[in-house]
Amino acid sequence: MVQPEIVTLLPDLDLSVFSPNGIVHLANSCTVSERALLRNREIGERVLRFAADRVSDLKTYYKGDTGEAVSDRRPGPATYACLVRLAVKLGDGYLEVFLNRMTEQVREFLDQPYEPRLYNAGELLLALRSSVQGR
Repeated sequence: MVQPEIVTLLPDLDLSVFSPNGIVHLANSCTVSERALLRNREIGERVLRFAADRVSDLKTYYKGDTGEAVSDRRPGPATYACLVRLAVKLGDGYLEVFLNRMTEQVREFLDQPYEPRLYNAGELLLALRSSVQGR
């Protein structure tokens, strides 16, 4: 398929000709699992556990079938913000792990904001609100 717009979803993989290849974007997985919590809590638990098991060397893209990292790119603030929200909603022990990582990302982002600034700021603010409110 020729889909130039796919570059906006997977910018590091230089794809304008796209073939379904099983590459999973961690931020997208987190966002989808967060939205699915009312119907299927297990999906969110699995995404959170997957990220927590790799938190010291977390990457942005993984092979969906093996869990192998596809690139060396590290997740940005929106990914950590989603993981914080997911941890709050699931109420398990991962909140502090992801909150600490997100705090590092917030500091870096405030020092040098980068695009998409509004999206990143919104994700961070939602995560901070959820961690303070506990939901």
